[in-house]
Amino acid sequence: MTYLRFANVDFAVVSSHYRYKNLLLFYVFYDIVCQWWPHFRERISGNSFITSAFPGISEDWPQTITGIGKYHILNHKDECRQLRDAHLLPGSGQTDGNNPERIWAVLINITTSIQEMGPGAREEMLNEHFAAWNMESLSILVGIHLIR
Repeated sequence: MTYLRFANVDFAVVSSHYRYKNLLLFYVFYDIVCQWWPHFRERISGNSFITSAFPGISEDWPQTITGIGKYHILNHKDECRQLRDAHLLPGSGQTDGNNPERIWAVLINITTSIQEMGPGAREEMLNEHFAAWNMESLSILVGIHLIR
């Protein structure tokens, strides 16, 4: 029953990554990845709900590099920082690992509206806001590179 501690996180990660399981490598950033990641495969293979919803996932899970976002890394022990600091992970580039937190901080303004919507309208509204956020981020990046 130890898999219940992180059951929600395990399900969220597996369901969001399942369609990409054929990739060779995943990067996963999570504030408490040092507590969550150990025994991940054991937990998902022991969780009958996950294994029935996502057949073969425990065997097919790709190599995963785990990291802690730059905002949270200083709250961890030195050993953990050396293993999971986004600055030190090969291939992570300038990823800070905390972008979803910033997006949700902006989306808090529309929560009362989307609570009353049906599932289709809610998904469409969220997709529009995510697309606007991505476009704004892209515009900022282009502007920065044009200045240089």
